[in-house]
Amino acid sequence: MEEFLRDDSIDLHELSTRSDSSSSTFSEETVLRIPSGDSDDRPLKRFINMPNGTLDPSSDITPGRRAKSPLPPLRLHSESDIDLAALHSGNKDEILSNDIQSGSLDAARAHWIQLYKQNQQQNVIQEVFIYMIRRYPQMRPVWQFSRSLNMKNDNWEHDILRDNTFKHHCASIQAAFTMIMDNLDDEHGLAKLLQQLGAHHFFYDAYEPHLEVFQESLLHALKSVLIDTAEAPDDNLLRAWTRFFVMVKRHINLGISHERKNYLIQCMTSMEMKYVKKVWGQVKEYGLDKAGSICTGIALKTYEELLEKYKIDMAVNLKPDDSDFKKFSIEVIRALEITINFYTIEHGFVHLPSILQEFVSTCLVINVCPTLVRKAFMEGLIGMLIQVLGEPQLSESSAHTWSKVYRVLEQAILSNIVEF
Repeated sequence: MEEFLRDDSIDLHELSTRSDSSSSTFSEETVLRIPSGDSDDRPLKRFINMPNGTLDPSSDITPGRRAKSPLPPLRLHSESDIDLAALHSGNKDEILSNDIQSGSLDAARAHWIQLYKQNQQQNVIQEVFIYMIRRYPQMRPVWQFSRSLNMKNDNWEHDILRDNTFKHHCASIQAAFTMIMDNLDDEHGLAKLLQQLGAHHFFYDAYEPHLEVFQESLLHALKSVLIDTAEAPDDNLLRAWTRFFVMVKRHINLGISHERKNYLIQCMTSMEMKYVKKVWGQVKEYGLDKAGSICTGIALKTYEELLEKYKIDMAVNLKPDDSDFKKFSIEVIRALEITINFYTIEHGFVHLPSILQEFVSTCLVINVCPTLVRKAFMEGLIGMLIQVLGEPQLSESSAHTWSKVYRVLEQAILSNIVEF
């Protein structure tokens, strides 16, 4: 169960700082929009998903519209709005208008039992992860077994199927599904279990869009693995599986959201914030705009190095001498300042998400690898502080404290992304 979305053998020092600083700032379908210096009525020039993340000079897009991404969009599915477009070649509206019968969960459970009898459970779960790795390359650094994959090798799928870490991870997911199916009749107990699972995985970098990817991958695996077999699902069974996972996802997401709120309230002590505000005073004396440029410059350089290391093509073509770089770096450093200033002893940072709504709606990034973005911007923040303070390095305790400040900002952004 502890490995529902991520195995616990990941080198956290390599890919993130600590669990306190490890959660993704940017979702897979977010957009970087550079605020215009003129009237709010003017269109905002923003990054659309051109090759290598370049800025399209002709892309004056009115506020509120999203640039089209070649990556599959992450749609937030709900029980009342189940996306069956990929499941049915006929009339989508007719499918969406059909009510899901109360026996849908039982149908999914019966199908899972049948897959066990036919020795197909393992094949389905393995295909779930192979599909995610293939279709969403930004997910690869999350797991140890996919981190060093060479996707240009035609035999990469064969290689990963032989990986013991991959097989162990899939076996854990298979066992988790079986346990959920066994407890479907205990609605209250299952809800509590799934919420605890979500709360636990908050500290394993799991957040709501991951569940959207998993749902899409699960439905794909059920269709592709079982095609031309007696267990191949029809539309009704796919609908039952969708309802099943919507239920699972709802409770896991609730656990993640609840733990996020707890983190925002409790993660920092008053003594830690006293230290942070003292150091931030030195940053302000140094110059926020200059500090923002240093932080963003180091972060982008680190991100490019990590992309090369993990062979992922999701670069952001933003150069230090570009005016857009300057605007973005200012927004980033101001967001950090807002984060620090809106701490209260009574409530911590719990009100920060609502305060950062405008920042989130204007400065998001599309087509990046969230895991690597997290690592890169932590390097940028620490590197900036070292330069401002004139020290060779930050102490471990200081770096840990600042990693929590950064993660607070991440979680406030994520809270808004989920509602975006």
